[in-house]
Amino acid sequence: MHKISFITKVSQDKLTKSFITLDIECWVNPATGEHNPYAIGIYDGLQFYYCWSPDCSNKLLDFLLKKAFANSTIIYVHNLNYDGPLLLALLIKYEQVRCGISIIKNNTHLLEIKVVLENKRIYIRDSFRFLLNSLKNVGELFGVEIRKLYFPHSFVDSKNKLKYVGPIPSINFFNGITKEEYDTLCFKGNTFNLKEELIDYLNNDCILLFQVMTSFTQHIFNKEKIDVGKSITLPSLAFKIYRANYLKQDNIARLTPNMDRFIRRSFFGGNSEVFKPYYKGKLYHFDVNSLYPYVMYQNDMPLGLPKVVIADKSTKIVDTFFGFIECEVETPNFLYYPVLPIEKDNGLIFPLGRFSGVWFSEELKYAQSLGYKIIKVKMAFSFERGNIFKDYVSEYYKIKETHPKFHPLRTIAKLMLNSLYGKFGQRADFIKTELVDGSTFLHINQNFKVAN
Repeated sequence: MHKISFITKVSQDKLTKSFITLDIECWVNPATGEHNPYAIGIYDGLQFYYCWSPDCSNKLLDFLLKKAFANSTIIYVHNLNYDGPLLLALLIKYEQVRCGISIIKNNTHLLEIKVVLENKRIYIRDSFRFLLNSLKNVGELFGVEIRKLYFPHSFVDSKNKLKYVGPIPSINFFNGITKEEYDTLCFKGNTFNLKEELIDYLNNDCILLFQVMTSFTQHIFNKEKIDVGKSITLPSLAFKIYRANYLKQDNIARLTPNMDRFIRRSFFGGNSEVFKPYYKGKLYHFDVNSLYPYVMYQNDMPLGLPKVVIADKSTKIVDTFFGFIECEVETPNFLYYPVLPIEKDNGLIFPLGRFSGVWFSEELKYAQSLGYKIIKVKMAFSFERGNIFKDYVSEYYKIKETHPKFHPLRTIAKLMLNSLYGKFGQRADFIKTELVDGSTFLHINQNFKVAN
């Protein structure tokens, strides 16, 4: 039997963990789509190291093990979904590492690769999952010293191209570059030496990412005394900051699996229907300033020990109730913008008529104000109510409004304002993948049901 527990306060950190940044480059075979690594670069805050080895992936692996893994326990790459599979393909070639690899994923996102090597744990993480923007953009937003360079990645479509020395490749081979920027590119002696330019590009990327993550880590620690290196993603970091510095009482419930499944039925995406796909004339675009933070600041949230209400025939329960209700509703005959959604055929619809579902009490009260009728209450979970996010939102909104656009604290404040709320609706069932040896697999196969 599962018991309900509550989210508790956590202690602040000491800033102890160092990190390095890493980038890997490969050429893509246009016929097969195969990615072939040929260079790796790392930066440890003092020096840039690289390995160029188009002909031997074992040299890249040796560099990874002896140089990258020896320098730090945390390695950041920017877009682990791309670099991660390339690094894994190298690592599984090394027998001592192969069965010490575990992977954490969230849906299709690769969040972390953990490698155990000679009793040392190395964590390869995705800086994008903290910064949520391209390396070019975060460099500008954090005001670091250097800017992202350009490199003609698609020009390298064979191993022979790696030896290229000649005129600068066409603008068509550069991504995200304007004609004006292309025209200002200047290479040594007006000659493009692909190897030299690639090493400069790797060096620049690694240093740029290191400077951004250093700024991010230091500002977070100075403000909240929380170490970024002890979190995997931005929402997990925001959640830890909240628990350490803004959680006043242990009154936010950790739901049992049955409660979670019931309440999760009330989780829906937003209404994104198009009513007029074409219009000729003047159009207006409206955006809401800090919508999620506003809701967090302004509204009460479900707190305390959930109490179950089963098959209450009185529909007046909704009037004074605060929580999640499974009920049957009936809409007005004519309603241009229906407000209560249900899922149907793997999609979201906002129907008219009579139907059942699970919704939050405040949604049902609003629906009633538009003419919806509660026909029957089937089951419900009631909660106490209280505002628990006001201090957190006030603090970071003030920082956002009092710093200019290209200031690290403004960028961090925007990230923090938009990253905490969703953490409370996150599923607990992260996928964790481990590489195991033959005897471990045999044990799993004999004792558990294994499905493809």
